[in-house]
Amino acid sequence: MPASDPEGARRREIKRDIKARVPDMGVYQIRNAINGKIYVGSSKNLEGTRTSRLFQLRMGKVPFSSSLQLDLNEYGAAAFEFSVLSVLDRPDPAENQDLSLAALELHWQRQLQPFGDRGYNSERAYRRKLEQLDQSGWGRDAS
Repeated sequence: MPASDPEGARRREIKRDIKARVPDMGVYQIRNAINGKIYVGSSKNLEGTRTSRLFQLRMGKVPFSSSLQLDLNEYGAAAFEFSVLSVLDRPDPAENQDLSLAALELHWQRQLQPFGDRGYNSERAYRRKLEQLDQSGWGRDAS
């Protein structure tokens, strides 16, 4: 290998930059533009989740919600839109980012009520997560 490899050095620098980037964490929604129903979820990597969810819609398979799957079968992928509702501020390293993200998701689910006729989320799962958060001491402001 030559002593000076500018192309290799540039590739290594790009790899380091990519690894150093921390993806945005937050809460997103998938909205059915035809009937207005929504799914609210959270992710530690919003861009990665956006790519994954849109791919799942295009492929016709959404394993995370059976009711959304039914509407996908009826209306097709073009009827659905992905949007970010809120990006989580970078938590302090001592702070539990999983709890912060769960609290933010519950906040948006409480606000938007994406259950039953209004959405694709499970109200039972929402209540269960709320109880878990409450037991950890975080749920008091997300109830």
